[in-house]
Amino acid sequence: MAAIVQDLESDFRKIGYTLPDPRLSIALADTGHIKFYSDLYRTGTIDSVEWFTGPVLTTLPNPNIRVLFRKFNGDDALGAAGLGVTQFYLRYFNAKGTPFILSMLSTTARSGQSRSHCAWRVRIRFRMR
Repeated sequence: MAAIVQDLESDFRKIGYTLPDPRLSIALADTGHIKFYSDLYRTGTIDSVEWFTGPVLTTLPNPNIRVLFRKFNGDDALGAAGLGVTQFYLRYFNAKGTPFILSMLSTTARSGQSRSHCAWRVRIRFRMR
């Protein structure tokens, strides 16, 4: 589980890194799925990164386990090897700590409207059992 947490922290800390307009860093924001842009590995190329869960794994004793996936630059999504999560939930906040309404967040991300007043804060909650 520590590896998943480290990967999430590393990726999220770099959201928008070196983008000419960081207001456009988040392309998709939902409670269980996020897609964002960043020069993740400082190569001079803007990368796309997605985090999301797959369907419930019905073959395991715990009926609530899902694989947490990471998709990088459109490659096939990779799941955390041998690890599943029972909950993965994202919440989004502005600089003042007020929660964003997801429909508003996704609309502004798609339309490219100015969000210069925004500073992103994302709260992640996930569990493994």
